[in-house]
Amino acid sequence: PDPTTNEVQPGDEIDFILEIKNIGSATYSDPIVIDGLSPSELVYKDNSIKLVNKPSHSISNIDFLEAPGVNIFSYKVVGGIIPNEVITVSYTFKVDDFSSGVYEVPVSYNVNTSTGFQSNFLTFTAVKPELEMTFFSTPVNNSDVEENDEIVYKMEVENIGKGTYRNNITTESSVPNGSTYIENSGKIISTHTSTTPNPASADRKSLKWEFSGGLAEADIIKTEFKVLVDPLTTGYSGTITNNAKLNTIAGNTLTHNVKKSDLSVSLISSPAGGSTESAEKILGAGDIVEYKIQLENKGTAPVKAPINVNVLVPDGNIFVSADNGGTESSGIISWNISSPIAGNTTETLIFNLKIEDISSDKKFNVQANVGTLKTNTLYFKAVKAELTYALSSNPSSGEIVKEGDTIEYSINVSNPKEIDYKDDITIKGLIPDGTTYVANSANVKVGSPKTPTVTSDDITWTFDEDLEAGKNYTVTFEVTVNNLNAGEFLKTIETNGVVNGTNTNLVSHTLSKAGLRYKFSSSPDPSNEISEN
Repeated sequence: PDPTTNEVQPGDEIDFILEIKNIGSATYSDPIVIDGLSPSELVYKDNSIKLVNKPSHSISNIDFLEAPGVNIFSYKVVGGIIPNEVITVSYTFKVDDFSSGVYEVPVSYNVNTSTGFQSNFLTFTAVKPELEMTFFSTPVNNSDVEENDEIVYKMEVENIGKGTYRNNITTESSVPNGSTYIENSGKIISTHTSTTPNPASADRKSLKWEFSGGLAEADIIKTEFKVLVDPLTTGYSGTITNNAKLNTIAGNTLTHNVKKSDLSVSLISSPAGGSTESAEKILGAGDIVEYKIQLENKGTAPVKAPINVNVLVPDGNIFVSADNGGTESSGIISWNISSPIAGNTTETLIFNLKIEDISSDKKFNVQANVGTLKTNTLYFKAVKAELTYALSSNPSSGEIVKEGDTIEYSINVSNPKEIDYKDDITIKGLIPDGTTYVANSANVKVGSPKTPTVTSDDITWTFDEDLEAGKNYTVTFEVTVNNLNAGEFLKTIETNGVVNGTNTNLVSHTLSKAGLRYKFSSSPDPSNEISEN
């Protein structure tokens, strides 16, 4: 073809036609020596030179010399040429491949005769198209992905050379191991048309597009397909690799690092709550419990934010505080963790609850919700601190005593609950009327020694240490029974104890004095009428 109007590419053949005309009036008898310089990209095709219209003539001394950057082609036409005669010679040059990175070669080609004549020039540009494929993805190469994440693979084939790429184009890729093809996701993004359905293989592992009609200069074919990352079968890490081919030639490889998060949540407290209801921790009013919610990511991928955490404040508890931005509203403590939890790390949230004053014993439990997960449950029992107390005596209540007898009173204070009684305990023994306190008889029989306060009316002990669960204090004192007044024969001696301002039971004795009682009676009773005899 005419290279000045037709695109010439490597591999093309150009048939050159040289017309030699005798424009003089005499016959030219000498051999005609022809030579010409051509760019190194134009190579003579062996045995292609011929005389088109003069079988009587011959061509000899054909020589093609390749030199750096230029080729020299020469020959002789033997047989002479008469006036106005035209000799036509044709030969073929083939466009050789260009140097790497060279996409166009300017050509200005003519021939010369040994006598100094020159032909006209044929000036054109030889071009070379070149395909370049870019295989990339979203997320990008070497990114971390997690189970069920979507990876979009994209192939772009661009003609980065000059001129039109004339051949068919085939692009191929595959669904990599560790992933699953998303139905109908394989598509052509550009305006080109493929002759091959996709995915091409029945096992949905291979994808292939075939494009006919070539590709214009700077034009781009764009295709894509999508996969989902499969769950890891073992461990917390893996890789997914994939590559693509352009006309069966493999391109770059893409790698994604599969990571898996594994969030484990737990709840601990100080003092430690029970792991079961039967192992519940006993608490008392005013006790403050520190709770820690532990969020441990055992995997390699971060646990994605936001992470919502909440705890219900149980009945009988008062919210005290929460760290890391925790807030309380309407009895619910809440956190919103706005940053991911990195792999192999643990986040801890702390909150404090206080046991309020309660009217009776109350069981409760605490559990935290972390997203869709729940922590373990901690069990507690809030116990109302109470004391039991009783006053007893020797001799026992209800017995008869005599003047000068000694009565020993005992006040016993017990803690029957499962928690220590932490307030001060004041025990007071009242000296009953008709008796006299026996000096130095006040004593602590059970409990730490205390020096009582003694007045004419009472004896008082104060215990400022905790009374442990199940323990008791016992105090005693003695009195001597006073003499009755003249004319008195009986008297009741009674008293009670006082514990923290509350009276104990009464203890009573009867004081009896020896003496005669006279009764004069008749029958019938004097109130009845009587008659003679």
